[in-house]
Amino acid sequence: MKPSEMLKNTGRVIAYRPNLARLFGGVIAEVFFEQIFYWQDKTDSDLGVYKTQEELEVETGLSRKEQETARKLLRERCFSRDLQAFRTSPLLQN
Repeated sequence: MKPSEMLKNTGRVIAYRPNLARLFGGVIAEVFFEQIFYWQDKTDSDLGVYKTQEELEVETGLSRKEQETARKLLRERCFSRDLQAFRTSPLLQN
């Protein structure tokens, strides 16, 4: 089997935006953001996206500690008042 065929069988790709990674303080925060952004329009809750740490780890590969770091970076750098849809997300709360 060719390496390219093997890669196709390892799961889906998680893309990120390098410019946002710089803005958010790193790739971990950007990957976390992209996953929450992906789910944002797929929820009916007024409270925003709800995902457990376990679900996010399966979806992104980010460990609990990496997710906590990502949330901290996003709170500190971006979500004080600029992005309304994410400001109320339980995933960004302490």
